[in-house]
Amino acid sequence: MPISSAGPSSPELANRNSIIERIEREAGVPHLANILTHRLAPTDLQSLLLQVYSCGAKKRDPKAFA
Repeated sequence: MPISSAGPSSPELANRNSIIERIEREAGVPHLANILTHRLAPTDLQSLLLQVYSCGAKKRDPKAFA
């Protein structure tokens, strides 16, 4: 769904918010997105996400993609 120059529409924002709320609830960390956004330097957040992706990649079987 394209985003207009004015930004995402209300339904798109509502969908994003519901996804973030679900993730925070499942993680058991209220306001997780806010904490990551405002308390971490952008480079620290990037390092954290790289670690998360790395751990996820190690769990995958390369043969499943052949």
